[in-house]
Amino acid sequence: MFSFAKIKGGIHPDENKHLSNHKPIAKALLPDHVIIPLSQHLGAPANPIVKVGDSVKTGQVIAEAGGFVSAYIHSSVSGEVKDIGEYPVPHASGLKNLCIKIKRHGDEWHYLPRLSLESSADILIERLREAGLTGMGGASFPSNIKYLAKDKIHTLIVNAAECEPYITADDMLMRERAEQIISGIKIAQKILKPKSVIIGVEDNKTEAIKILKKALAKENGDKSSGIRRVWPLANSTTFYENLQISLAVVPTKYPTGGEKQLIQVLTGVEVPSGELPSSVGFLCQNIATVAAISDAVLEGMPLVKRIVTVTGRAVNSPGNFEARLGTPLSELLDQAGADQDKVSRLIAGGPMMGQVMKTTDVPLVKGCGGILALNEQEIPQAESSPCVKCGKCVNACPMGLVPLEMARHTKYKDYDGAVDFGLTDCILCGSCAYVCPSHLPLVQYFQFAKGELKKQSDQDRRLDYTRQLSEVKRARLKKEADAKAAAKAAKAKKRKRTTNPA
Repeated sequence: MFSFAKIKGGIHPDENKHLSNHKPIAKALLPDHVIIPLSQHLGAPANPIVKVGDSVKTGQVIAEAGGFVSAYIHSSVSGEVKDIGEYPVPHASGLKNLCIKIKRHGDEWHYLPRLSLESSADILIERLREAGLTGMGGASFPSNIKYLAKDKIHTLIVNAAECEPYITADDMLMRERAEQIISGIKIAQKILKPKSVIIGVEDNKTEAIKILKKALAKENGDKSSGIRRVWPLANSTTFYENLQISLAVVPTKYPTGGEKQLIQVLTGVEVPSGELPSSVGFLCQNIATVAAISDAVLEGMPLVKRIVTVTGRAVNSPGNFEARLGTPLSELLDQAGADQDKVSRLIAGGPMMGQVMKTTDVPLVKGCGGILALNEQEIPQAESSPCVKCGKCVNACPMGLVPLEMARHTKYKDYDGAVDFGLTDCILCGSCAYVCPSHLPLVQYFQFAKGELKKQSDQDRRLDYTRQLSEVKRARLKKEADAKAAAKAAKAKKRKRTTNPA
């Protein structure tokens, strides 16, 4: 049915998952206020539909999708809108974005009408849009847009790899809410009608694997744990099958959790450069998003909360918290007992692909699965030195790119040259920087270069739009001038006939 392959490159960084995976998910305290960014997703920012002074309920829409690729935003608390303005957000630039600030008063909910598996695919996709669902593994792509490609999809991949060090939010979700995950998978199956569904999980999550196996066996009507082991593989991948849902246990290696990497590991299929997984029949969905799909459809609950790992050796009581979106990171760090005097680096996300934060006064957003408070011993102290052209970055790159050449071209602002060596395919996983003996900040180079290319693309698009407007204006003026000339000629002709009758 499937062929299998190892991903290119990859690394084995220290996991440090034991810091936070030994106790149940805790409910975070409700914050006094939330700061809710209007751009928590790929695509256009949402447009606010509330104003300062409005009263809102938890789950109420406060901003509508600002375009085809965009997402609805909902209030994560009930209270009063205090401000709509610029606030710091989880981004390495430290720049501010438009946000809605809400002062909490109680916790009165506004739910969407509940749906069921009997609902049509189109109604279910519309529910994903109404509920503001986006990918919760980091990319934050609007989920309803993904599912519009349903007619192309033959395989649904549920991404439970969680390959980033430190983060254990998905691990604990699988341990505690396996039935909810399966419900979400059933809804996705109803929409996509795929031939196969594969849950891909790394083999370092032994407890979660046991619980998922039992849940799948129960779903199959088997009271024992008897999920049939289908085949062992040369690369140590093992499949457990339950009707249309398979559980694939893959070797732990970073960044297996990248969607293109996981598809390749599980199926042997390589997604072509510049293409989406749907182009070859796959839809890859983070497991936390699958659970949120269940909430949105069966409970009528918009995406207003998520599980987030708060960890690091500057945290006295690391763990996983179910927190409302918009909660200031400072409050979550306080609840986990972070010692601010020991914090040398604060990261929103994981240590490999997360964003270094300059302040704790930024909000929790849909795609943030981790908050890391690292002490001095957890941060590499070596200074950068010139590239020695050892090629280790090339061997580590999971996309098969040439990071040293991409960095060289970026350094001299030759971004087109960097593109020639694969910049647009770079997933910013950090594997190259991790193995670099010169400690070059390669990821920062590539982030900057991608940002410059986006600026140029945006500028070109604006110029093209201006050019089109100018052409339309010229055409309109010409048409008006031609019409005036024709009218003038017709009037002169009529006058001539009147002056000189036959």
